Amino acid sequence: MKNEIDLFGQIEQVIQYYAQNNNNDQETIVSCLREIQDILGYIPKDTQGLMAQRLNVKPVMISTLIKRYPSLKEQPAKHDMVICCGPRCQARGANDVLQTAENTLNIKVGHTSNDGLFSLRTQNCMHRCKTAVNITIDQQKHDNVTTEAIKKMIRDHGKNR
Repeated sequence: MKNEIDLFGQIEQVIQYYAQNNNNDQETIVSCLREIQDILGYIPKDTQGLMAQRLNVKPVMISTLIKRYPSLKEQPAKHDMVICCGPRCQARGANDVLQTAENTLNIKVGHTSNDGLFSLRTQNCMHRCKTAVNITIDQQKHDNVTTEAIKKMIRDHGKNR
């Protein structure tokens, strides 16, 4: 798992960057929110408060923007799914696996399902090319994944609410 101190340092750097270059326009604030979400997987309330303070905006502006942009989440997804899209995985069907995951979950890469169960991301290469297509769900590795296998994994993880 990621070290909390390291994550806090990354968040601090992102907020500091945007605080120094902030002109308080919504797109800049949304960019900052997206970067924070990329690090944590969601945007916690305490981070929203820190961000509002450092960017010198009202906290309600931050929460309103999060509600306005469906891709931004205040709560983490229960399951984090990462699909390898490196060249060897693509050659063995990663794009089909990814499309099946998107269709089954009804989301696009970088988003969280409406029920909050899954977030979906891609990674350029997981460095396990012999066992392509590779994915991780909650950092657990799965090898030789097919479109049928991804559907089953989604069903199985959805049952374990």
